[in-house]
Amino acid sequence: HKKKGGRILIADDDTSNRNLLRRRLECEGHEVWEAKNGVEALASLREHDCDLLLLDIMMPVMDGFETLRSLKQDVRLRELPVIMISAADEMRGVVRCIELGAEAFLPKPFDRVLLRVRVEDVLEKKRLRDAERQKTVELEQTLELLGQVQLQLTVQASVDALTGLANRGSVETQLDNRFLRDAPVSVIYIDLNGFKNINDTYGHHTGDELLKQAAKRLGQVFRLTDVVGRWGGDEFVALVQ
Repeated sequence: HKKKGGRILIADDDTSNRNLLRRRLECEGHEVWEAKNGVEALASLREHDCDLLLLDIMMPVMDGFETLRSLKQDVRLRELPVIMISAADEMRGVVRCIELGAEAFLPKPFDRVLLRVRVEDVLEKKRLRDAERQKTVELEQTLELLGQVQLQLTVQASVDALTGLANRGSVETQLDNRFLRDAPVSVIYIDLNGFKNINDTYGHHTGDELLKQAAKRLGQVFRLTDVVGRWGGDEFVALVQ
């Protein structure tokens, strides 16, 4: 089973090196584009999605050290894996680049097998990181959704579905809390006289509309600090401090 190719940027001022790497990487099924120096590489990375940067140390305008440092300071690019391209006599520079955050290096001249293994290893690690990151995002979204559902259920459990006022259970809880705190409270009981005749004459739909209008009026009359709820049927209760 052939793995899906990655999107790879080669940053090297040596045209022959870029061409060689490009041909070999494209033969492995990767999408490849090039940059001649660090400035071009960073500009390209900010415009295109990329899975891997092959970065030469010795380049004009902006060398590999400065490019890597700038990359790691960019919030959008800092997670991009980097493989340093290096000659054998640049090992001290390679170590420095690894310390700056590069994942691996490829020595010059390029060995076809080592190139394939090194690139696939880094890309596979990136795939795993991306998968874990996606799982984390999905988990966070699921937890957020569960929190919203829980909040909605909590609200529904304390609100009368018809009028939007506090339901009887919520009013009782508020009243108990005030008793436990020994807080002074006035309880006002409101009953709609003759409400049964409305239901019997005009139907329950009209009766429901009347209850909604009564609830709206009560919500306007009492203060935000008061608790106004539907006790049941055509009965309402207000807790006033």
